[in-house]
Amino acid sequence: MYKRQADAFLNKSKQGKIKAYMEDHINILRETGHIGNANCYAATLNMLEHYDSKLDKKVFSESDIKFVNGFDIYLQKRGCKGNTRKYYFKALRSILNKAIQERKQQKKLILLVKVVFK
Repeated sequence: MYKRQADAFLNKSKQGKIKAYMEDHINILRETGHIGNANCYAATLNMLEHYDSKLDKKVFSESDIKFVNGFDIYLQKRGCKGNTRKYYFKALRSILNKAIQERKQQKKLILLVKVVFK
């Protein structure tokens, strides 16, 4: 029962999916006036969707080194040079790091919720 409440509180049904997380982040950037950054993340998301047609189902735990290297090879095959690839990887790295940081914070919050609801 406590776990279900914590999951509902943290909206776990949407968590973990790369595309949904990036879309949420892009919307926040747009709402706060960071249009340039939002466009960069949107372009990266668009390129990731071309690379992986099942991105909407892919969760962060599946974004391993094989996924990242495959994305780099995909960009190279499309003719993207170093600076263009860096543009996409900067946004991807930022999203992955942000998700990792939030997950660490959520683990702490889950413990707090469990203690409060006991």
